[in-house]
Amino acid sequence: MLRSWYLFFFSLCILLCSCAERSFISKAAKDQDIIVYGSVNDYSSGDPLDGTFKVQKNGEDLFQGEVSKGKYAHFLDLDQSYRIEFIKEGHISKYVTIDTHNVPLDDRKEAFSMVIDISLMRPIEGVDYSFFDHNAVGKASYVSNVGNMLWDIEYGRFAEKKMLEITTAHDKAAK
Repeated sequence: MLRSWYLFFFSLCILLCSCAERSFISKAAKDQDIIVYGSVNDYSSGDPLDGTFKVQKNGEDLFQGEVSKGKYAHFLDLDQSYRIEFIKEGHISKYVTIDTHNVPLDDRKEAFSMVIDISLMRPIEGVDYSFFDHNAVGKASYVSNVGNMLWDIEYGRFAEKKMLEITTAHDKAAK
């Protein structure tokens, strides 16, 4: 009898915890409609990096969070413009921009999620990394005919070409 009481109590605790978790997720998704998350790794080794990520909303500093064991996550509101910068001391910082405007009411019923994986490199003397100071490595916005947040393909081609030039120079200088 005592054993069945413990089993009942244990099951009740699990049920309450899972309900609390669901209501937290629902509330978070309702109040803040996009979650960005991903990993930050070292360019050369691929190892996860600890560091920080800084979120600017409409040009104003909003939040600075921790990248722990290479992982991070943050919620973004709709109808805003964001810049998310990934920072690790001794590495070149990179940032992305996300425009959450123009999402129709019908598409706001469910939360969006975006995975952003970033690799940061240690600077090598003689390599020009200034592109990363003034240019996002990616730009995303809502695309109505798809009904989702997507990365700008044309800008991505431009950024990819520049990043390829930088990584080629970086790899050559590292030898």
